Amino acid sequence: SVVQEIHHIKAAYKKRDETTGCGLKIVDEDLIKAAQGFAHDLTEDQLMAITSISADLRCETPTNHLVLGDVGCGKTEVAARLAFAAVLSGHSVRLAAPTRVLARQHFDELLDRAQTLGIEIALLTGDTPKSEKARIMVSSSCKLLIGTHGVLSSSHSTDFDLTIFDEEQKFGRRIKAQGVDVSSGQTSNLIRLSATPIPKTIAEIKVGLADVSVITTFPATRGKRKTIELSNDDEEIKSLIQSELERDGQVFFIVPRVKDIKPSRTRLQILFPEETISHIHGRRKASQNR
Repeated sequence: SVVQEIHHIKAAYKKRDETTGCGLKIVDEDLIKAAQGFAHDLTEDQLMAITSISADLRCETPTNHLVLGDVGCGKTEVAARLAFAAVLSGHSVRLAAPTRVLARQHFDELLDRAQTLGIEIALLTGDTPKSEKARIMVSSSCKLLIGTHGVLSSSHSTDFDLTIFDEEQKFGRRIKAQGVDVSSGQTSNLIRLSATPIPKTIAEIKVGLADVSVITTFPATRGKRKTIELSNDDEEIKSLIQSELERDGQVFFIVPRVKDIKPSRTRLQILFPEETISHIHGRRKASQNR
């Protein structure tokens, strides 16, 4: 029941709420430095989120903060600035993404900015060579680690002060508990990014065990997005895709399971016999997905 779930949440986070000594020494000067290399102005919602979360991070109790917003609203930039500022202030940060592709994307986007700031950054995924992985696990100089589930391993020599989950709804409860569960000896502050939070996360917010910053406005450089609901009718799907192709656009057709890809691709190929249709999924080797 809902009541039982709330009691479970309270029990799970009781030790976190009683823990002190987790405050990060983030100063405004470092937040300003962290903006270097970002070519756009922040929206008011992004600024409010950064202000709210940085205040949370300075508190002695562990931060548990959700950044909620649609795809493209700028959640990643909020996390990036807080991560950079934390590192510049002498702390270690890790960012966990649910897939290798997304982890690589974050790493590529933040690498130049990190180097400009003098921050050593590393990528840790299933594609990372064993020798490089071993080096990362024992490195004390890498202060910003980006990757998949491996960044949450307790085998790291570094004690991370801040953990960031991108698309946190795609991580299971046990995985998210790694490194942020006080009962395991960890006291990392936690920032979660999501466009579709799970019921447990919503329950945490409702009972006051997590804070939330909502981003509803989009950066001026981003095109407007429109969400519509369609039936599973071929003609309706064909009409929508055709309108995008006619403007020389690109279409991503996303299915929930790998086994759904082949029949969906066959279906689309029948609807658009002259178009090139490719596919990508996490079970392929990285070289195959390029």
